[in-house]
Amino acid sequence: MDDLDKLMSDLDRMSKNAEKLDGDHEFSFEDLFTNDFLNKYTSFKTTDDLLSAIPVDNAKSFDDFDKPVVDEIINKNSQFSSFTEMRDEAVEFYALNGLSNGTSFDIH
Repeated sequence: MDDLDKLMSDLDRMSKNAEKLDGDHEFSFEDLFTNDFLNKYTSFKTTDDLLSAIPVDNAKSFDDFDKPVVDEIINKNSQFSSFTEMRDEAVEFYALNGLSNGTSFDIH
């Protein structure tokens, strides 16, 4: 397969991936805050490390977080100033990974 064929194949795959991402989706904490994301943007190595640092009873609901306390933890342990900023970047990271899945494009 030559370079043009590979590019066309990757673009076709990305188009199919985009169709899967289209519409409304619900994401779990673990879906968004993967080890790859955490290692790239924070001092946390795993999702468990992040959850251990955040004083919440139920990590499945982002709205249940004590925002000032969590924002302070995120600010000290990442390049983000707030949990909301980190969450927004995690959604973008998730979408870009979803688009490039199965292609030769690497967003890490």
